[in-house]
Amino acid sequence: MSRTIAALIAAVLMTVAAAAAAATDIIDATMKHGIVVDRPTILLSDVLEGADAREDVVIARAPMPGDKVALNPLAVARIAGRHRIRWMPPANLHRIMVRRASQIVDAGQVLTEIELALMDAAPQADLEIELAGRRPTLHVATDADPSVQVESMDYDRRTGRFTAIVAAPADDPSAQRHKIHGRAWPMTEVPVLSRAIRPGDEIMPQDVGWQRVREDRVRRQNVVDIAELVGMSPKRSIPANRMVRVSDLRRPVMVAKGDIVTMVFLTNGLTLTASGRAIEDGGRNAVVRVMNERSRMIVEGRVTAPGRVSVGEAAHRLSQLQD
Repeated sequence: MSRTIAALIAAVLMTVAAAAAAATDIIDATMKHGIVVDRPTILLSDVLEGADAREDVVIARAPMPGDKVALNPLAVARIAGRHRIRWMPPANLHRIMVRRASQIVDAGQVLTEIELALMDAAPQADLEIELAGRRPTLHVATDADPSVQVESMDYDRRTGRFTAIVAAPADDPSAQRHKIHGRAWPMTEVPVLSRAIRPGDEIMPQDVGWQRVREDRVRRQNVVDIAELVGMSPKRSIPANRMVRVSDLRRPVMVAKGDIVTMVFLTNGLTLTASGRAIEDGGRNAVVRVMNERSRMIVEGRVTAPGRVSVGEAAHRLSQLQD
């Protein structure tokens, strides 16, 4: 009888001891905030502070690099309980957000790869790319190469519109793929002023540069040939490196209306000069009317230099000049 009682007492003590040990084995945990992971899986220890003492327990797949995923707090609490971790989500907690860390592929690299793909599709064309909508942000894992490649390019030469399928990182079967839409604009070069030229000053070859512009922005009235620019003068101020309109230019004024000019007549090796007043503006080689200051006669002459007009070879000009 005494042996039986002793055995029962020993069993009870062992049960109590086991229960006490089990109770002391439970870990209290708290939820982490701003949770970020850098691997393809989410561990219990990523979400709960204090769960590090347990072996790594996978609770979900991580989102793609740069993305977020929402976890159910009650589901996390149940998993924690199975691993002797005590955590009770607050009543107002409806989801736990976890973000996957990433590297961002350089946007310039994305454009460069698209440009190279378009060069293959239209080898002879000079094109400028315009993406439709917001530029996509391409993310790759923190331990991956932040590279990108164009897997396919659909280009309509008539409209210039294209659709590119890009993958990041490059040459990775598990890479994220993105569809990028845009338009490729044909480009051309037009002559522009490389510096400010004052109205009335002559534009010289060294004053001209070239600007790369979209073909659709070049209008009929724009200067497209350097010969249309050199030797001319701005009518008004024209900003440097801007397209120039033909209507913005005129021949440099070497003789202005109202200016006193020298009228020159050449005949048989004889040079006669007289003073006159210009009745109208004129540039080099322009024919202008000039009034003889003495005779008040009006003659026509060709501008040969600033303030100098050749009145021609007609014989009667001699008398007009001498009057």
